[in-house]
Order: sequence, then structure tokens, then C-alpha cells
Amino acid sequence: MARWINFMPGPESYQRPKLELLNKTPKREGNADIADARALCRKLGIKFADIEGSEIPLRWRELGQSTRILKDELQSVEHAKSVDSFLRSRLPDRALTSGEVSVIKAATLLTDISKTGWSGAIPTERQVITKIYAEDARFDTKKTLGEFVDSFFSREEASAMKISLEGMRKRGISPNMTFREFINLHAGWSY
Repeated sequence: MARWINFMPGPESYQRPKLELLNKTPKREGNADIADARALCRKLGIKFADIEGSEIPLRWRELGQSTRILKDELQSVEHAKSVDSFLRSRLPDRALTSGEVSVIKAATLLTDISKTGWSGAIPTERQVITKIYAEDARFDTKKTLGEFVDSFFSREEASAMKISLEGMRKRGISPNMTFREFINLHAGWSY
């Protein structure tokens, strides 16, 4: 039986990084520790061998190096632990089982891994997709993906990104699709 818990963390001040041109990989201060897949596995209590050889360690590294997404996911894991602790101490009859806690931890860290693209995406595709999902700003989702790119990236970078996006047509991606259509794609890329 699924249980829903209404738990929202408070706002945290965050300054968006200035994204560099496509041929550079922006680094975020303070994320080096969370980009290490082995350390993540230890923190979550899962065996690295279970994910070794998959794209998961690479995708975590990419999210940790250039976005806030992985850090947010780790904070969500900590919030889930807090909720579990609260339930155990105050509402023991509603406490989560260890299996439920494990599922929550894994789901939390895997839910946004697809914001780096589909399984098998090449590095340039992953980089463009990751940069788009990493942009943490409000935008009218009825406008096009091309308009989004033009709004949040330099002219030079937007041009390079649009060329890359045109090359992703076989995946159903185009600068002419609505931003909402693009956002919805990552759910289907989860693996």
C-alpha cells in the first residue's frame, strides 16, 4: 500500500551558475563529493557493484558537476530519512518499513537521472539536455524549446545548442517543440 507524506523543504538561496560554451564542462563548487558514485552508494547503503558497468555512475557525475539536480536529490534523501525518523518516534504505527525506505532512496536518486538524456545518448547530446534541465528559471511552457534556449543562453551557445537539438530529431526533439513537450520527455528516458 502506497503512503503519501506531505513534506516540503523550505526555500534555499541559490545563485544560478553562468553556463559556459558547449565544449566546456562547467563545474559547481562543493559538488565534488556527491559526484563520486562510490560515495553515493555508501551513503545510500547500496552496493556499487549493483550499478557498476551501467550508465548510472557517469550520469550522477554529470549531474553533480554541472547542475544542482543531484544535490537536490541528495537533500530529498535526507528529508526522507527525517520523515522516517519522525514517523518512527511519533507515529510508530505509520512508520515506513526498511524496504519502503530503500525504495524511496533509490527512486529519489534515479528519478532525475534521465535529465541527462536517454540511455545511450552521446556526450554532446547529454550535455545539451543536462544544461536545459539545469536551468532553474520560470518559463512559459507553451513557448518553444528554441525560445527557451534563446532566453537563457548566450547567442553563440544558443546557436550551438539548437544545432545539437536539430540532430536529435530521431528522438523526437526539436527546437520547434513546446518546452512542456521537452520537459515531459525525461520521464520516458528513466531507466
